Amino acid sequence: MDLIVLPEGTDTQPIREGVYKDGEFQILDATFWNQFSREQILKFMNEESLYVLPTEELLCFLDQEIGANTAIEVGAGRGIIGRELNIRTTDSYQQSDSFMKQLYNAIQTPTIKYPKYIEKIDAVSAARKYRPHTILGCFVTHKWRHDTQSGNDFGIDMTKMFSFAKKFILVGNKKVHKDNPLMRVPHIEITLEGLITRGAQPELNRVFIWEH
Repeated sequence: MDLIVLPEGTDTQPIREGVYKDGEFQILDATFWNQFSREQILKFMNEESLYVLPTEELLCFLDQEIGANTAIEVGAGRGIIGRELNIRTTDSYQQSDSFMKQLYNAIQTPTIKYPKYIEKIDAVSAARKYRPHTILGCFVTHKWRHDTQSGNDFGIDMTKMFSFAKKFILVGNKKVHKDNPLMRVPHIEITLEGLITRGAQPELNRVFIWEH
């Protein structure tokens, strides 16, 4: 997934002290995150099983884009973003699979501990079941493509999923998500302050939006 490899000894305690209050994850803006090095932030994200930080700027943007429409989040992981947006959160729970746990352990990456409020359902089935106006996916991966040798077997059939909705918002990175088949379809790309992902090239972080 083109994620950066971090040096050992990176201290994330200053971030942790600012983010957590009474055990609850606080939503903070870019001013807070700009105090820390990229290495600190990426190590914290790795420790927390976060691929996109739920910053104030990102949440405000997504809230405006969703508006009053029905929406679900797919591949929600820990579900912090969907919870803050007050939308239904879903995930296939792929990181609870024993093979995936072994794989992540081999690369020293913690697997997601899914909160009970995350509905266990794959993205296409969730889209078919709820038929929302808007689908949100944060750093979600497309299904394996033989033509580009990219994606993974547990990934999402993006085209099929999008057929059940009017709008799809992907929070991601131009390099990481370049082979997503929906990139061939007309869409808009937005550069957003406060958009922090685990992509190795942060200057390529974008919010991608498709609408039927």
